[in-house]
Amino acid sequence: MLDQLCEQEGFTTFLPQKKFQAEISNGIVGKRQVIAAKPQTFMNRSGQSVQELLHYYKIDPKDILIFQDDIDLDAGRIRLKFNGSSGGHNGIKDIVEKI
Repeated sequence: MLDQLCEQEGFTTFLPQKKFQAEISNGIVGKRQVIAAKPQTFMNRSGQSVQELLHYYKIDPKDILIFQDDIDLDAGRIRLKFNGSSGGHNGIKDIVEKI
C-alpha cells in the first residue's frame, strides 16, 4: 500500500537510512511535505525506527500514519483507525511504547 501511494504521488525512491533503521522516501501530498518510512528492524521493534524519525524531524505523533497488515481483513481491503489499542499487534505496541 505504501509503495503504491508513494509511486502514485511521485515520491523519491526508497533508500536505506542507517540512522533511522529504515528505508526512506519523501514527497508532497497536497501542500504537505511527507516522509515515508519502512522500518528495517524486526516488526516487534518498529518503534525504534519511528522514534528516531519523530525526534530527528520533530514530528508530532498525531501527524503519523501507520500502515499494517491485518489478517482479519480480506486482501485488498483497508480500514482506518484513529485511536484505540494495538489490537494485539506487537509492532504497534512497540511504536506506542516508544512514542
